[in-house]
Order: sequence, then structure tokens, then C-alpha cells
Amino acid sequence: MHDPLPIDARLCATFLAHEVNKSASAVLINAEAALRWLDKGPADVMRAQKSLRLLIRNTERTCEIISRFRDPSWLLRSDREAVNVNDIANGTLSLMFSEIADASIRVERDFCQSLQLISADRAQLEHVFTNLIANSIDAIRATRRRAGYLRVGTYQVDQGGVLIAIEDSGEPIPAHHVDHVFDLLHTTKPYGSGVGLAISRAIIDNHGGRIWARRNDWGEGSTFRMILPGVGHASAEAADNES
Repeated sequence: MHDPLPIDARLCATFLAHEVNKSASAVLINAEAALRWLDKGPADVMRAQKSLRLLIRNTERTCEIISRFRDPSWLLRSDREAVNVNDIANGTLSLMFSEIADASIRVERDFCQSLQLISADRAQLEHVFTNLIANSIDAIRATRRRAGYLRVGTYQVDQGGVLIAIEDSGEPIPAHHVDHVFDLLHTTKPYGSGVGLAISRAIIDNHGGRIWARRNDWGEGSTFRMILPGVGHASAEAADNES
């Protein structure tokens, strides 16, 4: 087990800067994509409109993040509802369409269609998915190959739990970093903040789940996995203690 992440004003300010910078980058990518589609001869209005819609959604997300941070304790509270993890995964992939396309990444979905609902704060889980997928995009870009893949899978597991796996073909996590990627201020990126994954773990912990990372056995890429309890089931920690 690990110590819970201390949520204080300094951490929240760092996380706010991290999240706003990421959202602003997405807005820029979508704006540039819209201009490219409009500059084509003839202009591809349909694709330009799609990019502009994504731009609006990312801008709305940035405003939501800023609004939530009026109270630094928001990460410890949850507006829980019964949600389908597949919907959150699909929504996040759609929101990040431009970044994924810009990196020439092939997306593979392996979703369990009879997945049990979980009790979760939808916005907080979207933060986790966004952080993990963004990490995969960065890892794929780091290989300097034009093509890569991102596989998102959801699976029903024992005791009513839901397993989510996000696998990529990017630069694998260095072996000596695997056990520390969720530590606060620990980063493997030249300009990383070391906050995104730490916050992701805090969110999953607060939902009674577990999250971990591993290098893929075949030597290419990494996989992040998390287990969340289904509605009416014990937390992952409680299930571990019972087994």
C-alpha cells in the first residue's frame, strides 16, 4: 500500500497548471486542424466543423477545471452516479481525436458490452482517462515512428469489479521507474510536472480502486491498468483484504 496523496493548495496549483496547459494544447491542435481543412482546395468543411466542435469541448473542459479549483478539496469529494466505463472511455477518445490523429495513432477498442456499472464521479474519471491517454500519446511520439497503436480495453472481473487497460506501442516506462510513476513530482519526461499520474492515483484511490503500470512483455510500450468496484460491491482494497 502507499500513503494517501496530501491534497493542499500547492499541489492543486501545480495540478491546475498541468491540466490547463494540456487542455490549451488540445485547443491549439484543434484550431490548427480546422485551419488545415479550410485551407484545402476545395475546403473540407465537414472535418473543419468537427475540429471546431472539439475545440469548443476542450475549451469548456478548461473552464470546468478552473471552476472546480475554486475549492482545493474537490479531489477528495465526489459527485457520484452510476456510470458505464465504456461511455467515459469513448467520450475521452472522441475528445482527444485531434491529438491522436496528429500523432498518426491507430486506436483499438476492446470493450466488454455487458460491463457492470460503477459508482463514480464522471468528471474525475475523465481526468484519469485523459491523463493516461495523453501519456500514451507522448510515449508513442517519443519513439519518433509515424505509426503507433493505442488499445483501450474494459473487462468484467471477479467480485463485481471492472478492469480498464490502456496499452500503447510507445517508448516503454524505464524499468527502474515502473514502481514510482505514480509518486508525486516523479516524472520520466524532460518537461513533465510529475503531478498528472499522482492525481490519477488519488482519484482512483478515492473511488475504492487500484491503479498500476507495467512494461509490456514484448519490449514495446507500456500498459496502465485500474480496477474499480461495481455498484454495490466492495472496494479493491477491501477485496484484497478478504482474499
